[in-house]
Amino acid sequence: MLGIITACNEWSQRTALIPFTQEPRRLRVVLAKLLSAAALGTIAVALAWVMALGAFLILAALTGQSLNPDPDWGQLAGGWLTQLIAVLQGVAFGLALLSVPLVIGIWRVLMREVK
Repeated sequence: MLGIITACNEWSQRTALIPFTQEPRRLRVVLAKLLSAAALGTIAVALAWVMALGAFLILAALTGQSLNPDPDWGQLAGGWLTQLIAVLQGVAFGLALLSVPLVIGIWRVLMREVK
């Protein structure tokens, strides 16, 4: 959803005119959207990891057990990569169709069929 809203929101609010009048080369604007969506997705994943670690430490304190958080770095990297691909896929759908409700509807139907 993050990528979809990043790519489509300007078109629904008619604010897309500002970036394209300031920078008429569409590739630069699209790259900026891709980078900002990827950065925001990475921040969201990092925040989720920090919250999960906090919950883990709270659980250890409440149960009185010494729990050793030993993350599997391969799984963490895989989770981050999965999130990044999903965000970039949302940006691609958003740039292709330029309508938030339409893209979200199509994305939900496609994701339901994949699962």
